[in-house]
Amino acid sequence: MTLPHFACRLSLPEPIGLAEDLLAALDKLLPRLAVRLNEKGQGARRLRLEAYRSDQTMQSLALGLAQPSAESST
Repeated sequence: MTLPHFACRLSLPEPIGLAEDLLAALDKLLPRLAVRLNEKGQGARRLRLEAYRSDQTMQSLALGLAQPSAESST
């Protein structure tokens, strides 16, 4: 069985380097993802943040949840 895939994207005009900037970006992304999940009656058990850096590399961070959730609390 193929699981549904949900994604949100945020492009920034300038590179960010502060943790506060990253948290502000997540505050914009997570509510949008929650809306998409709720519209489909779904919840996420795994989340992955992919950050494309100015040096043309990518870093990712994975998060696993014990049970599906569609809440956007950060």
